[in-house]
Amino acid sequence: MVDPDVIRACAAFVAVRRHKARRTRSSINRRPLPEGWHKLGSGLFGEAWAIPGAALVLKISGPAGWGRGLEQTSYPAKDAWPLYAEHCLHNWKTSAHLPRVHHVQRISPSMTWGILERLDACAREDMEQADEWGDILSGYGDSPSVPEWMWPLCNMVESLGVCVDIHDGNIMRRPGTDAIVLTDPFSDAGTA
Repeated sequence: MVDPDVIRACAAFVAVRRHKARRTRSSINRRPLPEGWHKLGSGLFGEAWAIPGAALVLKISGPAGWGRGLEQTSYPAKDAWPLYAEHCLHNWKTSAHLPRVHHVQRISPSMTWGILERLDACAREDMEQADEWGDILSGYGDSPSVPEWMWPLCNMVESLGVCVDIHDGNIMRRPGTDAIVLTDPFSDAGTA
């Protein structure tokens, strides 16, 4: 259970980020972000931020280009991370390879944020395992070799029309274990 103060701090931070993103050319963009927050990474749809004083990460998912500071309203896809985060919120205990998602909140049709565990970067050799999982999710894997924990993810690919997007930025390692974690294995919901 995440402390309610952390949830409130994250909600306030998301509001600041949304405000800054809407006004990138104005003076508001020169104001500093709240103290202690630092960006861990970003992609086409979102950003990951270290939550001050907690071993947790805030993930913000928005429309295409939002994570790079350039919304592309003509891009037809939407981020699949909110769908995956909802799955993990309720199922992370079923596999060491799913991230521990503690909170997910949709704030608009195109924006969602969530709180999840802080993970470590993977080593280059971890990509071999990740590539194998990507093949399975893409339908190229041998059915008898599909680990039980992956069946719901395979069903997501098929039923939700998501694209598999496994690369070194979307896999991480759980600290203190050897578990490789799929943090964001899908993209482009509804376009596959």
